[in-house]
Amino acid sequence: MKEILVHIGYHKTGSTWLQKELFSAKSRHFVPLSWDEDKQSSLARLLYADQSGQLLSPFDHNTEQVNQELQKIITSGIHDFTNKNWVISRERLSGHPSSGGFDALAIAERISTNFDKPKVLIMIREQKSAILSHYFQYLQEGGTFSLKKMLTTHYDDFRPYFSKNYLKYDGLIKHYQQLFGEDHVLVLPYEIFKHQPEIFFDRLGKYVDLDLSGYAKKASEKIVNKKSYHFSKYHLRALNVLINKNSYTNYSFWSNFITRKLAKFFILTFGLLTSPLDKRLKTRLQNEIDNLIGDYYVPSNEKLKKLLPDLDFSKYNYF
Repeated sequence: MKEILVHIGYHKTGSTWLQKELFSAKSRHFVPLSWDEDKQSSLARLLYADQSGQLLSPFDHNTEQVNQELQKIITSGIHDFTNKNWVISRERLSGHPSSGGFDALAIAERISTNFDKPKVLIMIREQKSAILSHYFQYLQEGGTFSLKKMLTTHYDDFRPYFSKNYLKYDGLIKHYQQLFGEDHVLVLPYEIFKHQPEIFFDRLGKYVDLDLSGYAKKASEKIVNKKSYHFSKYHLRALNVLINKNSYTNYSFWSNFITRKLAKFFILTFGLLTSPLDKRLKTRLQNEIDNLIGDYYVPSNEKLKKLLPDLDFSKYNYF
């Protein structure tokens, strides 16, 4: 099997940009193992769900289905595989923050079982910043909890929710290093991608033996001020039960075509009026995270520093 780069996330670390610009079939360097060149790898989904969409058993490596899907993608003619590196990119492979990353270990084992010595890319982000970004994503996708409730909801032995332990990066990184070897695991902070793209693409390029310097300028020009209407979505989050029919809203009975249209219109209208308050809300929520989290991640980040001695984490506010 040709060497594969497996990009596992974490969430909110620039994954969407990488999948659209670098790990897309339109890239000169990579080809995604996917049925759709513009989306995350369809093959990746089989590392945590079966073909019917059911969650895999922790003891099931899904090897037969993964091999079948891989062969279909390779022989389908969808992509030109000539002189391109194969890539699987899906941030869900590091678990999911809203479920505490409960199956991250099982997914790592499936990657090890199904692929021969892949190169793994792990991107991380300073935890407090990651929490705020995830919270806004959670609201966008239908969440109704306040920030404090999301951070403090206890596990009740049934359904997993967000757990701050998910963002202790050292455990996952150490396990991947043990599975694949340190030379087959590259960890890069999102902060380098955001603020020093030249360094980011230089390190990634050396890791995969490619010249990726041309992507640095593209990354530096990415849109960062897209209107999000955080104030509106935060204060009107109860309306998500009228918009979203998913596990965040317990597949809301109230969500239908009419309620979705009306609720989205109301949130957008209110958002246009209150967008000047978005920045103030972000500052308030960030302060709330600071108070709730405190120095919780310092011990984990100390271990991270020992695992990755070539990275100066103090430069990126991890301490």
